[in-house]
Amino acid sequence: MTPWLTTDVALLREHYPTKGAPRTQAEHLPHRTLAAIRAKAAEQKVRTRHGSTTGKRFPRVHPPRDDIDMQIREAYIHATERGFLHRLALRLGKPDWWVQKRAALLGVTRPMRVDVWTLRELDILEQWAHAGLVVIRQKLRAAGFTRTEGAIGIQLKRRKIDRTDPDTWTATSVAPMLGVNPATVADWCERRGLKAKRVTWGPNGKLIITRADLKRWVNTHRAHVDLRRVDQHWFMELMLGPEPRVAQVGVAAA
Repeated sequence: MTPWLTTDVALLREHYPTKGAPRTQAEHLPHRTLAAIRAKAAEQKVRTRHGSTTGKRFPRVHPPRDDIDMQIREAYIHATERGFLHRLALRLGKPDWWVQKRAALLGVTRPMRVDVWTLRELDILEQWAHAGLVVIRQKLRAAGFTRTEGAIGIQLKRRKIDRTDPDTWTATSVAPMLGVNPATVADWCERRGLKAKRVTWGPNGKLIITRADLKRWVNTHRAHVDLRRVDQHWFMELMLGPEPRVAQVGVAAA
């Protein structure tokens, strides 16, 4: 350990109050460490006029530069992929928030992403609109299209596509078409052999009945159906219309 000379202490007492430890070391005491300078200043009871900065945090300054501004403009003009902002920030060595704020000051914005749905995609969307979003995504993927569940849901709402499955009914919705009370349909399901899928439980639990199961049950339980009370057009279509789509049977309305 090198002892402090009288000249060293004199330089410390003269320059430390106005310059602090880093500048005093760089300009006058290069052979002393910062820790040694601060320790000697504490021993001599010499303080800086600006006060101590121990434990304080100072925001990092990111001064703008013309070359960085040019890169931000070019990147925003050609931004088409997700995550471009983070990649741009890494390339510039700046935080994401700074790049985004600088772009706003420069008046540059990302071009709007126009993600057009093809006619084939829309056909699949309408065909499987009654199914859940996961099923629709799987059907699109099988046809070679990649869409997220969020994008599918937005497209369904935007185009106001009816998501009701024409080949399924609840006990409550089918009752008036058969001219009976919903409790009667529930009794048929529980005691008379009408096949139904229960999707909710409790006193008012929901039962889902498919077209194929209802048609099969009517053919074998004709005594329970009063033809004078049924909706004639709907009943004729049920009994004499085309067979339901097999792929859609058993899929509850989303």
